[in-house]
Amino acid sequence: MSVEIQMEKIPQAAAFKAGNPVARIGWRLETGIRWLTEVAAAGLVVAEVLLLFANVFYRYALHDPLVWGDELASLLFIWLAMLGSVIALRRGEHMRLTTFIARLAPPRRGFADTFGAVVVIAFILVLLQPAWEYTTEEWAITSAALEISNAFRVAAISVGLSLMLAISVARLMERASARHFCVSVLVVAGVAALLYVAKAAMTAFGNWNLVLFFVVGVVFMIVIGVPIMVAFGLSTVAYLTTVTSTPMLVVVGRMDEGMSGLILLAIPLFVFLGALIEAMGMANAMIRFLASLIGHLRGGLSYVLIGAIYLVSGISGSKAADMAAVAPALFPEMKKRGEDENELVAMLSASGAMSETIPPSLVLITIGSVTGVSISALFTGGFMPAVVGAMAMAAVVWFKNRRKDTHGVARAAPRDVGRAFLIALPALALPFVIRATVVEGWSLPVVTPADLTSAERDRDRHHSFARFNWFSDGWVARKPADESVLGDMRYSLSTAAFDPIWGIRFTPTDAAMEVEWVNRSPDLRIDIRELWNEIVGQDARFRMHRFNPLHKRRALHPRHNDIRDDQRAGSLERLQLL
Repeated sequence: MSVEIQMEKIPQAAAFKAGNPVARIGWRLETGIRWLTEVAAAGLVVAEVLLLFANVFYRYALHDPLVWGDELASLLFIWLAMLGSVIALRRGEHMRLTTFIARLAPPRRGFADTFGAVVVIAFILVLLQPAWEYTTEEWAITSAALEISNAFRVAAISVGLSLMLAISVARLMERASARHFCVSVLVVAGVAALLYVAKAAMTAFGNWNLVLFFVVGVVFMIVIGVPIMVAFGLSTVAYLTTVTSTPMLVVVGRMDEGMSGLILLAIPLFVFLGALIEAMGMANAMIRFLASLIGHLRGGLSYVLIGAIYLVSGISGSKAADMAAVAPALFPEMKKRGEDENELVAMLSASGAMSETIPPSLVLITIGSVTGVSISALFTGGFMPAVVGAMAMAAVVWFKNRRKDTHGVARAAPRDVGRAFLIALPALALPFVIRATVVEGWSLPVVTPADLTSAERDRDRHHSFARFNWFSDGWVARKPADESVLGDMRYSLSTAAFDPIWGIRFTPTDAAMEVEWVNRSPDLRIDIRELWNEIVGQDARFRMHRFNPLHKRRALHPRHNDIRDDQRAGSLERLQLL
């Protein structure tokens, strides 16, 4: 059975001693970084929330979108993500497995902690120089809307890695013994040297290297308590360095790309919303209503716990905030009714796991951003697993409490139930409001050779479709208004429907050429002022509508913005044709 606890909860074998000058320097360094990162991160959260609200207000209320809003929000988010990584590393809140090291004797636990810190430092050092090089290369690139160097955005990666390195060194100075540190450095350096020397031999192993790095290596690092993100990251970097010739700049670029998805901007907002419902007492209002409704039943408060977690999770994206809001309101009364404290903690943990897929789920948002799957579809599909989990937990509660004595538990009066309902009504409505505002987009299926009609396959003797499919990078779909046209989905003349700028059409059997090229760009030149209004999102034809872009089944664009974002992108393509 696995146990997840924070690093700071594990007693350290070499704790900080005020009389140690090295430890004192480490403590001062850690304190300085703590104030720097936490104050900056708090300011970024406030700025991000205000900026996103301003974007929504200008776009949907004033119909005058802030052209630079999304770009600035993306810039702030990558800085917030990296500062959050630094804070999580300092607090020991990066996910890690502590089942095994928690059972070690203090000296061995101290060595495991020191070795894990050295592994983290090794991972950071591998990425640090490529991160600064990546920042330097991005200096020449100017952002489209803000017209500033892109280095100001990607510098967050190199600055964040530098601060994480400083935190790891400070922790070693505070808590590690010199002997443990030297042994750990020698072991890590020895493994690195062995991989370097055996690079040519390991290349011959082929796919067995995947087992070595991503099974043996990852499992070993996780078992000794290394943060899971470092275990996977270091294994990936070691594999690329040893077996392939991939430069580390590619890894840094993928990190940049992973934190640049606009859909990820929803994460700080939902976390902020979770903090709000806890601070404003909305969770307590829902709990009081549920308790007045079913609290008198056998195991009634357990049902309330399950229902409260389900409802609160439908508002907040932070499961920690959900449990922090529900537990203090219910646990005291449940203990008075004779509930076992260990069972309460187990039920709270199981409820948190059950509600992980309830929208707005940060996990589903992240999956949607990475895979390009519709967030709305993921939110719709996330309900049923949680419903099944809630029903299973409710069945366990019923079986456990079916013979429990409920004498002395008074049933709430109908007037009290009604009053509690009115107070909780805004909070109860929020999950439905959130779900209703996540609108569903429209999609088109990608066309493959198997999707061609029999007449088209007979006509495709010279593999014309394969050539156009290669030219379009696989983004081929049929034009809805004329299904004989196979168009490039990346370039559409309309944001409300797929109207390809170019494509191909298979000709009749008596024609000389088996396909004809469909190119509509020369006939569709527009006035430059009309084009500019489209680019900035001020075209009156589109002010009363809102669409999501084509999303992947395979589809036009993996990001879920509204029509004006796609309109600007499509118009910029048209500008190149003028």
